[in-house]
Amino acid sequence: MSLILTADNADDFLEQATSLEQVAADNRTVMQTALAAKQKAAQASVAAVSAQQSAATASETAATAKKEADAAAATAATRKTSLDAAAAKYRTLYNRLSAVEQAAMLSMAQASQAAAGIASVEPVGDAAGQKAAAAAITKIGGGYCYACDGPESYDCSGLTKWAWATAGIDIPRVSYEQANYPEVPLDQLQPGDLVTYYSPVSHVAIYVGYGMVVSAADESLGIIYVPVEKGGPNATGHRVPRG
Repeated sequence: MSLILTADNADDFLEQATSLEQVAADNRTVMQTALAAKQKAAQASVAAVSAQQSAATASETAATAKKEADAAAATAATRKTSLDAAAAKYRTLYNRLSAVEQAAMLSMAQASQAAAGIASVEPVGDAAGQKAAAAAITKIGGGYCYACDGPESYDCSGLTKWAWATAGIDIPRVSYEQANYPEVPLDQLQPGDLVTYYSPVSHVAIYVGYGMVVSAADESLGIIYVPVEKGGPNATGHRVPRG
């Protein structure tokens, strides 16, 4: 009614009415935009809460993983300390042995296996395998050195390659290539056969008879004489081709 009273004529009335309708339309647009913004803000708030919850869960998982890793590292450090002490004692005792006493180690291993009910009679193998095994035995107590080929220190595959070289047979330099040789069941190993460990292969030793291998283990242990199954996980026998 106030619109009609303030209009000087019909044209003024229509012009003012049109202006008011435009203002109303603009107001509706603003309100719709504000509502949409409010809805987006609400969605963003929900997403933020979800992200915070996910972050909290991830943080808790990370904290648990760190505790487990720290515990594993502590256990490994303790084990390494024990191994270092054992290795030092082993070297001291071994260096005190005479040649006869060192040779007697094989007999002791055989007797131990017999007591455990394991067959002590095994295939003798050929002269080449026997020679390679005998060469490896002479290095027991020696040092380990990564990528070294002797004569004082060796790494695992350096030792096996050298041992077989004494028998006149050249084999690959690295363990994963030596692992390509034909497989042999562990209960059919003969002196000179190679035994690889881990998956994928990352370590190799040489079988010397009576269930024992000579292994260039690591810097802590050096070159040791141990049962096949003590050389590492996933023990697999391999026979070096002759000729």
